[in-house]
Amino acid sequence: MLESVGMSNCNPIVTPIDPNVKLMPLTNSDPRIGDVKFQRDYLSGLGKLIYPAVTTRPDLTYAIQHLSQFSI
Repeated sequence: MLESVGMSNCNPIVTPIDPNVKLMPLTNSDPRIGDVKFQRDYLSGLGKLIYPAVTTRPDLTYAIQHLSQFSI
């Protein structure tokens, strides 16, 4: 799963997302706005995390919910 989203070299951590980090939507000047491949890859990555969150990793649920707020 990590290889398919380009994160095969990431380091594991105990908590999936720091609740104190404030995420912001992309600005209109960001070149990724309107990029269909970026949107598809982002949503595909979130979708791939939903299955493990529901079946075996409920600790991922908060991170997925938080990141899904930024779906374009």
